[in-house]
Amino acid sequence: MHKQTASSQWLSYFRAHKLREPSWESTDSLPLPIGAIASLHDFQRGEKSEGHHFSKLADKYAEDNHDPAYAASVRHLIREENHHAYLLERYLIQSQQQPAEASGLDQIFRFLRHALSLQGTISVLVSAEILALVYYSALEQATSCPALKRLCVIIYEDELAHIRFQMQQLHRMRVKSKRRGVAEFLHTTLYFGTSLALWLRHHRFFRHNGLPLSIYMNRVGKVWQWASQQTSSASSTDQTNIPKTANSSEKVRLLL
Repeated sequence: MHKQTASSQWLSYFRAHKLREPSWESTDSLPLPIGAIASLHDFQRGEKSEGHHFSKLADKYAEDNHDPAYAASVRHLIREENHHAYLLERYLIQSQQQPAEASGLDQIFRFLRHALSLQGTISVLVSAEILALVYYSALEQATSCPALKRLCVIIYEDELAHIRFQMQQLHRMRVKSKRRGVAEFLHTTLYFGTSLALWLRHHRFFRHNGLPLSIYMNRVGKVWQWASQQTSSASSTDQTNIPKTANSSEKVRLLL
């Protein structure tokens, strides 16, 4: 019996995974948590991208490594990230808030992604996805709006799968490299540097919702530790680390 590659298993997952929405009728008129609007704007812009550069790099990797399922999976991932942006935009509009047209933090991330190789691009993207777990967990706990709570859970669960997919791909690329240690050091530095920049930019939101810098960085470290362990099926075809549905992933919020 022919065994699927890890990329083809991920492609099966992405094809089966349905895009979800909260019940928009449950959007209420209660004020958003302090500092939430500015942070929602940053994440809304960060989720929205046509992904031309990422897709081009993925196509080249797929061609060089005879792995067309990887490039197809990347396109599904980009589609899901844009769906997240749509959810955030719709929530903002229904809350009588204007969606963001630009974000300084997002512009920095876009510059880095377009300046780097596939490995560097993935490192930038997955760093943002890991930090999204901390942010959406905090936002879900801070809001009393049922629609926003559900929106946070949807994105949170999707990001669990995205992080696994991205970290496994990084492992496959790094394990063959003589500069693996350097790449992992740079990625770690990028992640924790970005974590600090995110807190400084949105300290009003984090502080008012129970995440002063010390607690925030502790959570950031725990989620990074979890993400760094998501490489067990990168070189194998077992299904233990590829969720069949978004809800099959263990609750990382227990680490938070």
